[in-house]
Amino acid sequence: FHKFLGSHDFHILAAPKRYERRLEFLGDSITAGFCNMCGREMYTPKNQNFAFSWPKLVCEDLGAECHVAAWSSFGMVQGETLMSDIWLRTLASTPSGCLSDPHGTIAENRWPFKSWKPDALIINLGTNDRLSTTGISKIPDYNRTYLGLVKSAAAAYGAETRFFLACGPMLDDYCHQVHWVIQQAQTAGIKAHFLDHRNFDCPESCCGHPSAKSDRAMAKATITQLKDVLDWKDKFMV
Repeated sequence: FHKFLGSHDFHILAAPKRYERRLEFLGDSITAGFCNMCGREMYTPKNQNFAFSWPKLVCEDLGAECHVAAWSSFGMVQGETLMSDIWLRTLASTPSGCLSDPHGTIAENRWPFKSWKPDALIINLGTNDRLSTTGISKIPDYNRTYLGLVKSAAAAYGAETRFFLACGPMLDDYCHQVHWVIQQAQTAGIKAHFLDHRNFDCPESCCGHPSAKSDRAMAKATITQLKDVLDWKDKFMV
């Protein structure tokens, strides 16, 4: 990057005031808003809109800076690239370049966690791990990886950061494991909570994913819990 070019009266506006509250989301297609606009031409970019996704709606309602890492079809432990890998990276698609370390990244690409600390980290990962079917043998890896991620985040962000670990709405076969992670995290002194995303509609016309309507309902439920746990009432900025 070198410079901006514009007309003779071109000028750069002052940066808007930043929200003091901060929320981080880690997830898959459910969090990314995949296919939430539904319709006949499914599985196309025109049928998904992150602006109507539940994380975006949560941040707008609560007046919070929003950091979202969400990638369709990725899981916690199932696949060549994992969301538990992505979370550590600045550029999500930059691997280590070393065949013996397929889940790592180069040192320069590791995210500087001290530069941005959220009030809460909201995670929904497990749908693509298929723990009740093809991934059943991966349950120990899932538990260990998930708990390790939560512990690493707590160490990086500090004792005051809250963790909301979600399950649903497409599958609920990983809820038991999520509860296990929460229990272990709480035993370690981490402020972890269950976020229930079950029983929200995932129509076939939306590729079996939450529709924009379901996203609104999921956001509403999430907002209610965050307000209660974090004691957030009105929007405010710095």
